[in-house]
Amino acid sequence: MSNEKEYGVTTNEIMDYLKENMVTREEFHGLERKVDRLDQKVDRLDQKVDGLEQKVDGLEQKVERIEATMATKEDLGKLRSAMIDYLDRRLMDLKADIVLIMRGGDKKLFALAEMLVTNNALSRSDIEKLMKMAPFPQRV
Repeated sequence: MSNEKEYGVTTNEIMDYLKENMVTREEFHGLERKVDRLDQKVDRLDQKVDGLEQKVDGLEQKVERIEATMATKEDLGKLRSAMIDYLDRRLMDLKADIVLIMRGGDKKLFALAEMLVTNNALSRSDIEKLMKMAPFPQRV
């Protein structure tokens, strides 16, 4: 009875509580098996997560390589500007070459015209008209 006074609970009440809430060995082993199965599932999930982590790492590396070699809008703008400058220079060079060729043709034409005047095949007024029509008009 001294226990009763101290805690206010009888042995029968404790036994009734244990009967209601106690887990049997069979129930405990069933829970243990369930925990083991859950542990195995968690291990498989860990393996899958590790695999996904490796794939993500691989993708991150690929993205970093792409970013390192990718041309930006700024890069493309600079390239466009450089190409336009290059083409402008090349066109000016070609224009200068054409002008030189045309001047050479003019010299030949004027030389021929002088020969025709000398041989009385053309008159001086015809030569003046011809010189005014040339790509680079000249005075006679």
